[in-house]
Amino acid sequence: MMRNDSKEWNVELIQALFGATEVYKILKTPLLHSVREDRLVWKHEQNSEYYVKSAYHFVVDEAIDTDFLLLNGK
Repeated sequence: MMRNDSKEWNVELIQALFGATEVYKILKTPLLHSVREDRLVWKHEQNSEYYVKSAYHFVVDEAIDTDFLLLNGK
């Protein structure tokens, strides 16, 4: 989605592939010139590696709203 010759978004390609909401979000994402290489990082592990177990704990502990269970006495 970035231009090959520079660290800039390829706006025309992004607009052709995504809807207006997604285009807005993508283009608001800054491209830092100090970052030379992308890498995948899972922020829920100290070593930044993804594990199904940590994803499960994230979903159960943070992503799912379980307040309704507490309100209903479950």
